[in-house]
Amino acid sequence: MNKTGFIKKLSEEANISIEKATLIDSVLEDIPIIGKTNKEKIIATLEEKININRDEAENYYEIASKIMVETVKYKLRHPFKSID
Repeated sequence: MNKTGFIKKLSEEANISIEKATLIDSVLEDIPIIGKTNKEKIIATLEEKININRDEAENYYEIASKIMVETVKYKLRHPFKSID
């Protein structure tokens, strides 16, 4: 899945605008998603950058993580098929 596809899917699943999904994507690109300390850093950055509360930030983080995991699993099962 490319960046545009990820942003579109995040927008749809989180029921947010493309602009907000793009901001979330930029935070995720700046901070590696792997690791517990990074999770807290991402959530805090989302709260600050998008001006949302902690619950919303955690929800967006979980949705983005789920999309990424699903994408990786799909590519492992179907290495030669396109996701888009």
